[in-house]
Amino acid sequence: MENSFLKTKKVFKGARSAIATVFFEPNSSGSSLASILRTTEQIPYWKVNNSASIVEVTSLVKTNITSKKEFFGVGIREIVNGIGITFFGKECKVEKNLTIRWHDNLISYDMNVFEKSVKKIDGIETGIAIERNLFEINKTVEFVSKAKLCPGQITKDFEQVVKLRGINLVNNQKNSNNIHEVFATLENQGQSNEAYRRIDCDLLINKINICQNCQKLKDTLTKIRNRNLTGTLSTTL
Repeated sequence: MENSFLKTKKVFKGARSAIATVFFEPNSSGSSLASILRTTEQIPYWKVNNSASIVEVTSLVKTNITSKKEFFGVGIREIVNGIGITFFGKECKVEKNLTIRWHDNLISYDMNVFEKSVKKIDGIETGIAIERNLFEINKTVEFVSKAKLCPGQITKDFEQVVKLRGINLVNNQKNSNNIHEVFATLENQGQSNEAYRRIDCDLLINKINICQNCQKLKDTLTKIRNRNLTGTLSTTL
């Protein structure tokens, strides 16, 4: 019956041709070319996997390590369904840790800076698994390799504020749980790089010297210092 139908449509005469077979037989996604052409929806004939494979990404990173100066000393390790890329800082301390995970053909990023979780890498949210091609992954890895670390707001000239407020800067107003929420913490106390870092610090920066969130701390510290000089110990934050 199928052959008579094809003859009626004048697709071919006699036995089914190879072209007719491709045209009418369903493909790996369960659709034939004929059915696809009849619909207004954009349905690919072949299943397409745009995501890069673990082998491709591993090879890419290893090539970068051996050929690019900024990747000198970078470490790569295999993990279950993924790879970890470690960037070392001064005294060979782990500074940045990028993890790329595969969820079938979907890929997600996890990023830590000094064991603090990074929410976005160059505008890309971490922890979200989607299709990612080799070009995007290479761009992300290169961004991480070149990105600097936000130093936080250095406390030089704000020593009195540190004595007054201590390790944590908190909101004067209490939250719904009757708690003064911490919005910044002191790091590297007593050292030349002592600084307050906001809880929502971007951690990674590029082409700037401090992230936009920590930059706001300068105004806050200035207000606290000025209020203290005038005898007012509180400031609205």
